[in-house]
Amino acid sequence: MKKVKIYGAGSIGNHLSRAFRTIGYEVFVCDTDKAALERMKNEIYPSRYGAWDDNIKLFINEDMPKQKYDFVVIGTPPESHTSIALKCLDDGDTNILIEKPLTFPDDPNLELLKKKIEETESFVFVGYNHVVSKSIKHLEKIIKSKEFGEVLSIDVEFRENWDGIFKAHPWLDGPKDSYLGFIKKGGGSLCEHSHALNLWQHLATKCFLGEISDFHAFFKINKNNSLNYDEFVTINLQTQKNIVGRVIQDVVTKPHSKMAKLICEKGVIEWTCNYNGNSDLIKIKNLKNEVTKIDFTKTREQDFLEEVQYISSCLENKMRKNDISFENGFKTMELIDRCISKSSLL
Repeated sequence: MKKVKIYGAGSIGNHLSRAFRTIGYEVFVCDTDKAALERMKNEIYPSRYGAWDDNIKLFINEDMPKQKYDFVVIGTPPESHTSIALKCLDDGDTNILIEKPLTFPDDPNLELLKKKIEETESFVFVGYNHVVSKSIKHLEKIIKSKEFGEVLSIDVEFRENWDGIFKAHPWLDGPKDSYLGFIKKGGGSLCEHSHALNLWQHLATKCFLGEISDFHAFFKINKNNSLNYDEFVTINLQTQKNIVGRVIQDVVTKPHSKMAKLICEKGVIEWTCNYNGNSDLIKIKNLKNEVTKIDFTKTREQDFLEEVQYISSCLENKMRKNDISFENGFKTMELIDRCISKSSLL
């Protein structure tokens, strides 16, 4: 049986433990906090999936068995991502998934990690799993068909109050209790909801719009009660082919709005994530104002299962260049850094 080591027993650790168990891995989870491990076994995992799975082994970090692992997941806060990844590479672990965001802003280890991944030819992924969902893959087919002509502009927004995050982490009493309330630690809307920025980059690539040549970011910052994070960010973007669009992310909006809109020569294509709670939707309006809707029923569990199945396929086929590669996650983090630097937020 293949083995996966997962750093972090929080919400993402539970999601990915379940996903890797579903595809037949033996799971080893470690955390610095014994209470987090107990919470995973007695509360989070059973409440989500019905019962605890004895093929998941739990350890305090220093007690983790020193053995060969087929895959490693880094599901800890962003501040620790690159240091753990560098340690994994030093230990000979070359198949790694790092949860998004890739790291915290202005991380001095990021370039070193990039160099080491290239030198070792490791398979490192970043957890922007929306781009490998069935609905986005179908959207790519529509784009490729050219049925609606060229794409003229792209808008993506992930506007979601982070109440949902704290419901999934009830041991946290708001953003002050974690990295979430601090830009410099990888919190706030730009980093935490960077799925939107990553999806914009992904779609621009699939539409052959060229690399981003210019951008302007506008923030609303919350500095109340010793916090320092961006509640809202709007980023206007321009590509090398003079295509313009925008990304909006926030941690305030209720009910949430997660969508992408592609303005095409012969119509408008909209993708909506979780539009009714248990499905994604693609809606197409052509020049005759005729509307076509395509529904993709799913569960929250499926989001992560599709991600690990995609990763498994990449490993099997030795596809280092893929949609959730380190290279793509690095581009997203690089743009995050540039937005923050240009706005003098650190």
